[in-house]
Amino acid sequence: MMSESYKTPRFVHLGVRSSFSLLESMITSGALKSWAEDNLVSAVGVTDHNNLFGALEISEYLAGIGVQPVVGVAFDVMPALHDAQPYKLTIYAKDETGYERLMEIASAAYLESEDGVPVLKEHHAFEKTEPLARRYQFLDRAQAGTTTCGTQGA
Repeated sequence: MMSESYKTPRFVHLGVRSSFSLLESMITSGALKSWAEDNLVSAVGVTDHNNLFGALEISEYLAGIGVQPVVGVAFDVMPALHDAQPYKLTIYAKDETGYERLMEIASAAYLESEDGVPVLKEHHAFEKTEPLARRYQFLDRAQAGTTTCGTQGA
C-alpha cells in the first residue's frame, strides 16, 4: 500500500540508466528499488542505452513497491541523410502497445547494425508512433557544444 507521501506531486526522473546500459551505469535493479523507496518517488523512467534488457526486471521491482515504471530507450539514431550526424533520441512507451512497438524498434537497431553496435535507422523511429512519446537530443551546429532538446507525443 502506498503511503500518503507518494501522492504528493514530486519530480519524476525520466532518464535513469541502469546497469543494463553497458559501460554507462552501475545502478542495479535492487539499488534503484531502494532509491525509489528512500526518496518516496511515485514514478521512475528507465531509459537504458539502445536496449530493453532490464525493462521487465526493473518494472517488476518498481511496481512491487507501488512505483510507476516508465519504460523507454535512449537510442543512437542514424539520420537518413548521408552527411548528417547521428543524434540521441529517447523513446518512451505510453502503454503495453507502445512497449511492444519499442521492442520492435530496439530489435531493428540490433538486427540492422553493420558492425555489431546498435544504431537505430531514423525511419524506424517515426513509423507507427501512436503508442510512443519521443525526446530528441542533438548537437546544434550553430552553437557547437550546446544541446537542444524537444519532445513529441503526449
